[in-house]
Amino acid sequence: MRNECSNKTKCGGDEKMKSLANAYSEESKWRDERRVPTVEEHLRLSAMSSAYPMFHTAVLVRMGKVATKESFEWVATFPHIIKASAVMARIMNDNFL
Repeated sequence: MRNECSNKTKCGGDEKMKSLANAYSEESKWRDERRVPTVEEHLRLSAMSSAYPMFHTAVLVRMGKVATKESFEWVATFPHIIKASAVMARIMNDNFL
């Protein structure tokens, strides 16, 4: 039996890609306006622009029929564990540049 979430469109991959593009757009707007965001604004947006939320969806897609529809629904809620790991990854990346 084929997993109904093996298609990224059905499982939120497109929505994650839109969120990522919107985050990049917002960051470029800040740059163009020479605006320095607050730490809170930066971390909120960089959690999305780090691509971590999309990464988790992609991992589930690659798992094929092992990943359940509930898994995709859970990831789509952007739970705190994914938010926190995205912020940590972004901070670590910023420190290495």
